[in-house]
Amino acid sequence: MVVRWLKRVFGMNVCRNPVRRSPYRPQLMAFEDRILPANLTWVGQAGGTWSVATNWSPAQVPASGDTVTFDGRAGIGANTNSTMNLGGGGLYRIGKLNLTNGYTATITLNSHLYTDVLNIQSAGTITGPSKLAIYQRIGDPTVADATIFETSYWISGTIGTTELWIGGQDNHRATLQLGGTTGPGVPTTSTLQADLQIGDAFSTVNWQVGIVVVAAGKTVTNRGTFLADSAGNTMGNTGGAMSRWNFINHGRLTMGAGRFRNENLQQPAGGGGRIFRTASLTPGENSFEIEGLVSLEETDGGLTVESGTLLISGTLTQSAGDVTVSEGTTLDVTEDYTQSGGTVADNGSLTVNGQYLVNGGTVSVGGGTIEAAASMQLAAGAFFSGSGTILANVTNAGDFDTGPALNPGSITVTGNYTQTAGTTTVTGGLTVSGTVQLAAGSFLVSGPWTPPFAVGAFAQTGGTFSLLAGALNVSGDYTQSGGAASIESSAGSVGGQLLLSGGTLSLGNVYDLTVTGGVQIDEGATLELVEGRMVGNVTNEGTLSLGSRTTPAAGNSYTIVGNYTQTATGLLIVDAGPWDVDHLSITGVATLAGTFQLVLVDEYEPALGTALAVLDYGARSGLFTSYGLPGLPAGVWDPRYDDPAFPNSLSLWVIE
Repeated sequence: MVVRWLKRVFGMNVCRNPVRRSPYRPQLMAFEDRILPANLTWVGQAGGTWSVATNWSPAQVPASGDTVTFDGRAGIGANTNSTMNLGGGGLYRIGKLNLTNGYTATITLNSHLYTDVLNIQSAGTITGPSKLAIYQRIGDPTVADATIFETSYWISGTIGTTELWIGGQDNHRATLQLGGTTGPGVPTTSTLQADLQIGDAFSTVNWQVGIVVVAAGKTVTNRGTFLADSAGNTMGNTGGAMSRWNFINHGRLTMGAGRFRNENLQQPAGGGGRIFRTASLTPGENSFEIEGLVSLEETDGGLTVESGTLLISGTLTQSAGDVTVSEGTTLDVTEDYTQSGGTVADNGSLTVNGQYLVNGGTVSVGGGTIEAAASMQLAAGAFFSGSGTILANVTNAGDFDTGPALNPGSITVTGNYTQTAGTTTVTGGLTVSGTVQLAAGSFLVSGPWTPPFAVGAFAQTGGTFSLLAGALNVSGDYTQSGGAASIESSAGSVGGQLLLSGGTLSLGNVYDLTVTGGVQIDEGATLELVEGRMVGNVTNEGTLSLGSRTTPAAGNSYTIVGNYTQTATGLLIVDAGPWDVDHLSITGVATLAGTFQLVLVDEYEPALGTALAVLDYGARSGLFTSYGLPGLPAGVWDPRYDDPAFPNSLSLWVIE
């Protein structure tokens, strides 16, 4: 019986022969030494060094997986609220780091500290120069996904490390929760004086109710999710609107391949609350959303859309910095966008569902699109340049330029374009689907090439319009009731009527200008025909002048392909000089009344026997009622119609 038991238990071959020995021997097995994570509280009784055991309660140095707490309550330790220095270089790992109950001192990291859980609910400060990381360890079966740890990681104090890393490897999740409240309607402040890295697609920064501040010169880089969710609460003081911002970025916010999603943040009920202010912002992919008021106020900051769409569910204000919308990307503002300074470079799509008010600064479009549902308005001092498309009604009182002469751009406006002051300079082309309305200022179309100027309609009530290159193309009416206009182009067309009810319009070197609806010159208006040809019927109740009245010169020749009618209030003026005389040709019927006036230039004194042919026509009806003819040193003027020497013409003869 004993032999069988020994053989079964020890594998021994027991026999009565003592000479034979079994090769098997009994063995002892060693079990793995496992220690449960400890809960350690800083007491600081032996100075401010992490690695001294007597600075902790219980008296042991924190190890991997331990929970480390800095508690500001009196009575926890002799120096509970004292500062702590983690030194010596290298890397330390713990399970959880707590700053609670009014701990206000500073934790200085001269070595990297990796923690699975970060819980800061006091005004204490964690500072560098080393890195603080919320970082899951690979292959540790004792560590679950961080999202189930104590609900979340809280920061309502100050983080000031060289780098704060949120993230993990091997699809482990990490979550940092910012903000919170100290009471009803009283938000806490989370200050990031460090570069914040959200390390991977499985990691999240959750910004709750409260105020988040990113210090100047620091960068927030997101490759995961930056989630702002107030859980339905309203940020602000119960006594009125907040004057503080809820997210203040003095550094650069870079969204990389991640996302910043803002779900339920609201402005206070009294209005005026401010939600998001940034120095620099670079979102990525298609899911960057900000709700509330966004403001750019820092000169060296900016907002850059490098990929996808940035959605601002609220208003955007810019007093400084730069906004860049890269090619193929979209900046979408659901309410107004007010720019009082800084620069906007739109190479993609800028969509404003309210008004785009440019009260100052510069807007540059490099092949992009600006869409403003209400309107786009440029105030005095604002500057616009570039090429692209504006899907809006535009009002300009600043400086609107389609680009430099050596590299001009072309702008298309799908609405109306109204200039109330300032300047418009077109060197590369301007197309306006609606009406161009010029009330004041100067409007210049010029360039070394022939820029197109194509508009739905043109209406000038004041200011100065000059088309010195390209062609005039108006699909509707061209009307002028004031100001001065000069058109010198190779060709042009007006699909409706050319109506002059005031001001002066000068046409020079236009071959041909086709006016489908005819030309109407009202009393008090002046049309100057310097050189060229017009296709259309002309009715003159005001003043038709061959050549400029500002600088009269003889030798202007103009043809009207159509009929010419001058009423009793009408005036036709021609110039004559020693070497040439103005001449007007009417291919159709000339119906004459009113006044004919001759102006002598360059000290010209016609001699006896002089004959000046000033007007010819295909047919004639009526005569001029009166003549304004200058005095002669000898002889008198004799106006003749259809003289054999000048058939179908009006000629002026000097006779005795």
